Amino acid sequence: MLLNSDLDGLVSESRESKTSETMKPECGPRQQEEEREEEKKEKRERRERRRRRGEEEEVEEGEEKKK
Repeated sequence: MLLNSDLDGLVSESRESKTSETMKPECGPRQQEEEREEEKKEKRERRERRRRRGEEEEVEEGEEKKK
């Protein structure tokens, strides 16, 4: 089952690939570098959100075991 956050990531990745294909030839080197940095930042943020969700689930399971 996909979570909303997973779907958001898939949709944004799809948009990124479409825009990067259409925009790259017109972009200068500096703008391309900025776009790459932005993509890296977004990927890092998505990984961090996934990691946090995993930790939250583990904490909830741990609390249930204590009860």
